[in-house]
Amino acid sequence: MSRRGALLALVAAGTLTAGSVVVFALAVLLGAFVPAGRAVDPPEPTPATVTYGEFLDEVRSGQVVVVSQRGQILVVETVERTYEVTVPSPETDVIADMETAALNGGTHPPAYEANPP
Repeated sequence: MSRRGALLALVAAGTLTAGSVVVFALAVLLGAFVPAGRAVDPPEPTPATVTYGEFLDEVRSGQVVVVSQRGQILVVETVERTYEVTVPSPETDVIADMETAALNGGTHPPAYEANPP
């Protein structure tokens, strides 16, 4: 049965007062009505993006905890946030760059994992 049909059936049966009919109709129109048993997932947040240089600055400062690479995209987890970085070129040696940045900052390089593209 459609939402409209269900509403009409309830009104016809006299089970809703005039005020609750208006509230129910507004809820349906505004999309607030979800049938029982159905969950509505919130939309996925769009990850923030950071330049490769900014990423290396955070590695240097010891803020980066984990780096996961899939093709040209790095997913970076820091102490405070998660963001994405696009690697400048396929020839970029991310591991060597992180090790150099960490050494220059006097810290340890972050954990690294490569995933198939």
